[in-house]
Amino acid sequence: MKTYKLHTMKRFLLIFALLLGAVSSWGQTVADQAAVLQKIIDLPDLQQYYPKGPDQNPEQVYVVQLPYAFQANIQLTKFGKPVKFMDSAKPLDKMTVAYFQFESLTFSGNTATAKFVFYYTLIRTQASFLGTVVLNKTGENWIITDTKLNGR
Repeated sequence: MKTYKLHTMKRFLLIFALLLGAVSSWGQTVADQAAVLQKIIDLPDLQQYYPKGPDQNPEQVYVVQLPYAFQANIQLTKFGKPVKFMDSAKPLDKMTVAYFQFESLTFSGNTATAKFVFYYTLIRTQASFLGTVVLNKTGENWIITDTKLNGR
């Protein structure tokens, strides 16, 4: 009986987290979400942490959509490859890929604030940065006004 209640609670929390992510992005276009996310993926301070394959070309970048879920039709690229959106980090080989896990992405007028964890491999050990990025929209462009990256 306890196991059933635990699974029911986990499902409820998952649905709640997905709905919360959807509600926080209402009123913003897919283009706004995509532009903000692309700016974060392209942050200069993160470029050295993207893994390279055996041919020394950069590997594909992933975004794990928990707890925050992006709109389904966002299309981004990094290193000429599509950014892959995943529902869970479990199928990823965490020792060979870099991925983002967004805690939130909120829009208020012409300001967007993103909180995320960026996971990468450092000398065969998984490491990460906690990140907060604030962007302001000027015309049609999103400009980064503040970036905080804290290693853990």
